[in-house]
This record gives sequence, C-alpha cells and structure tokens, in this order.
Amino acid sequence: MAEADSDTGGSLQLEAKEALLPRSERIREAVCGQNGLLAWACLSTFLVFVFGVILVFLAFGEKPLAASNCLYALGGGEVVDGSFPDPRILSAQCRTELRAYIAGPYLKDVKIAANAAADYFDSVENVSRSQVVVFDIDETTLSNLPEWQEYQLAGMIEDDSARRAWQAAGNAPALMPSRSLFNALYHQGFTITFLTGRHDTGDNRQSTASNLQAAGYGSQCIDPNITESQPCYLQLDMRDPDDTRLASVYKPDKRAQLTARGYVIAGSLGDQWSDLAGPSPAIASFKLPNPMYYIL
Repeated sequence: MAEADSDTGGSLQLEAKEALLPRSERIREAVCGQNGLLAWACLSTFLVFVFGVILVFLAFGEKPLAASNCLYALGGGEVVDGSFPDPRILSAQCRTELRAYIAGPYLKDVKIAANAAADYFDSVENVSRSQVVVFDIDETTLSNLPEWQEYQLAGMIEDDSARRAWQAAGNAPALMPSRSLFNALYHQGFTITFLTGRHDTGDNRQSTASNLQAAGYGSQCIDPNITESQPCYLQLDMRDPDDTRLASVYKPDKRAQLTARGYVIAGSLGDQWSDLAGPSPAIASFKLPNPMYYIL
C-alpha cells in the first residue's frame, strides 16, 4: 500500500510540474521530447515549418475573385436614366476581377438561385394557370455575356446605338438554369410571363421575341389556359417608347395589371432588386446575380 501511495504521489507531482511549465516548453516536450538543446532546435525547425505552411496558404490559397468596389452592384456612382453608366469597370483591376468571377463562380451562383426557386415551386400545391410566374429577360432568361466581353470587359464604353444593335441581332444565349426552370414551371401548370425594361421601339419587340424563341423559351401562347406540347408564355411586357420611369416604378405597375386581370403572382425572378420590389409583389421572389450593372 505504501508503495502504491508513493507511485500516486510521484504521478501527482509530475502532473503539477507539467502544469507549471511555460507553454513553449510544453509544446517542445510534446513535439520534440526533453533532450535539452536538441529539443529546442527541433522545436525551432517545427515552428519554421508551420509558419512556412501558413505563408504558402496566404500566398496561393483561395482568394475573393471580386472586390466590392468592382462588383458594381455593391458600389456607387453617377445615376444616369435610372442605371449606372459603363465607365464603372474601366479600371484594369476591376476588369481582371470581373472576368475571373464570370469565368468561374458566376454561372454556379445563377444555378444556385434557380435551384432554390425550383425547390420552392416544387412544394406549391394545387397549381393552375391562374398562378403566374414573372420572368425578367436580360441577365435572367437571356445572357448578355458576349456583349460584356466585347465592350465592358474589354475596357470599352458601349453607347446606346451599340446596345440597340446587340438587342436587334437577337443572339443572346439562354441562361440555362433559368431555361430549365421555365420549362419545369410550365409543365407543372404555372403560367409564365415576361416583363422586361426594354423599350417597345422599332423592331425591338420582334427581335426580343425571336431571341426568346431561338434560346428555347417558345413563343406567345395561342390560348394561355390550354397546355401546349411546347412551353409558351402569356405575354411579353415591354416599356412604351416614351416611358422613362424607374424600373422600380414601372415593373410594379405591370404586376398590378396582371392581378387586375385575376392572376395570382406566384413568383418573380430577376437579376435586379427593382425587378422584385415594390407594390403588387410576388408571393415568392428570387434574385439572380449580376455583377455588371445596377438598375433602380
């Protein structure tokens, strides 16, 4: 018994001694043992290795791809006709960061937003054609990425005539996650309608409708109450030629016209807050990313 007590006392004394050791000595003994100067040399080498790993991670690890002042929707600047002008991203730094974001996470972020919408609408019960889902067009159903690459991301300012020419060409590709959602919602029984800030001038309506059809969004429904074999949409709402209202005023007014006709606005998708906010809101709204411009 005395021998056992002696062993216990020695163990307690050792634990007390270890508790009183400075942290550096405890680390040294844990990593390198207790062999005097050799142990301290071992610890120094270990710490140099740890700091080296940290420096390598900081130098080559994953970094944010776009600073807030380059994601222009988060920044600020002069407001012209309800939107920010193109010189916002003429700096070389912002062009580099935005190109990296668009080449990498951008489409993944679009898909995340579209999948969230799909999950929500899958849970809606008793769907009928009286329930309408409103889709914006630019950067929601159609992508202007080729236009961005030719002008903004190349450091060039795009004037109104160049923008009109791009829209008239009708070559904007579909944002594929949005197109998949469009098709699924139509076959689920929702009515789909388009609400865009584009102006109904010249051939702009025809070129926009043709672009939508070429991108896989079908055409205007012959009878919106009848389910067709191919998805179609209720209507293509565009601004009147002389309509200069902010999008945050114009779009709620168009939604109110839908509700006045007896439709329930079950959902809304857009890349701008002004696509979604304001009176006559949708029951559920989903915002897609847009790092290039901001519309009020």
